[in-house]
Amino acid sequence: MPQPEYSAITYLLHVLLDAYLYVIILRLVMQYVGVSYYNPAVNVCLILTNWAVKPLRKIAPGFKGVDFAIVLFWIVVAAVKVILLTWLDLDAGFPNVVGMIIWLLGDFLDKFLDIYLGCFIVRAVMSWVPALANNALGELVFLITEPVQGRVRRIVPPVGAIDFSPLLLLIGIYLMQSLLVSRLLLLGMHRAIT
Repeated sequence: MPQPEYSAITYLLHVLLDAYLYVIILRLVMQYVGVSYYNPAVNVCLILTNWAVKPLRKIAPGFKGVDFAIVLFWIVVAAVKVILLTWLDLDAGFPNVVGMIIWLLGDFLDKFLDIYLGCFIVRAVMSWVPALANNALGELVFLITEPVQGRVRRIVPPVGAIDFSPLLLLIGIYLMQSLLVSRLLLLGMHRAIT
């Protein structure tokens, strides 16, 4: 049974590494959709990640708008998280590689979908209070969500003044997380520690 100080350490590590993994994925998404480098959120992500991403570009250059240096950096940080958590929290030693890969894939999808879920919710709130949309956060959320929301809007056009695309996307994200991602995470965790 883990000691209380190890539980506190693993909890703190889990929170800090998860927050950093969200920042890395947010940078990947912002770069892919073309958010301006003058946006304060982009500047924060660049400050927090450039120290590792710039050297990794020599190993993993970008291709078709996807910066593989960011993806590689995310994989490294996520693998460190999985190894530390299995070692500290579960006392399981080094995780099984296949299980760890499945776990990392599930974790990436979960965090990626969480970012979009949060952005769709923020955009819905901003649509109710238009004054909130005229700032750097509004621009960021619009640029992240509009490519996906626009496609859904073409399939299901607004009825009068009501746009159902955010609701459909929120339901879709929930279904993907509950039916696919949670199963990937459980399978990966189980395989990693056995």
